[in-house]
Amino acid sequence: MKKKYEFTENTFNDAGFIMHQIRALRDFDDVKAGDLGGFILDESNLSHKGNCWVYPGSFVGNQARVTGNAKVKGNSVVRNSARIYENAVIDNGADIYTVAKIHGNAYVGGQLEVNRSEICGNAHVEGHGIGCHISGQTVIRDNAHVYLEEMSIYGKIIRGNEKVVKIKSHKETMEAIEKL
Repeated sequence: MKKKYEFTENTFNDAGFIMHQIRALRDFDDVKAGDLGGFILDESNLSHKGNCWVYPGSFVGNQARVTGNAKVKGNSVVRNSARIYENAVIDNGADIYTVAKIHGNAYVGGQLEVNRSEICGNAHVEGHGIGCHISGQTVIRDNAHVYLEEMSIYGKIIRGNEKVVKIKSHKETMEAIEKL
């Protein structure tokens, strides 16, 4: 297998871990040979197979793994054994950690923390404001669209077909989940 990236000389220390910036060695998807990417701890964080990539400003470390055609961009962080795979996109500052799984064609973005949960299918999840958090083995799947504004979801299953869920308060959270 031909490698698709190499480490540059650019590094930074993240809590005692040396993160390495990557540079593309060949063209694939929207990445061109020579393009700089984000930072990873080691080659186990980003597969050389598929079109997966960590874009500038983002980083992946601490046993996290990005594979398939997944993308991590927009100053996002993936860490602590999280898995991002298939065609998933992590964007706009999302923080994905502690065995979270994001896969399928899922999109996760914004000021949002996701841990110990799964977002998959064609789900679209965004967080806006302080304290947006998804945890407790929450599953968001199918075509569910979830918009969190200064809210958290803990231990719920949200699924739907072409439904849009806008969550701005605890009351709206419960009402939206009951409708699904």
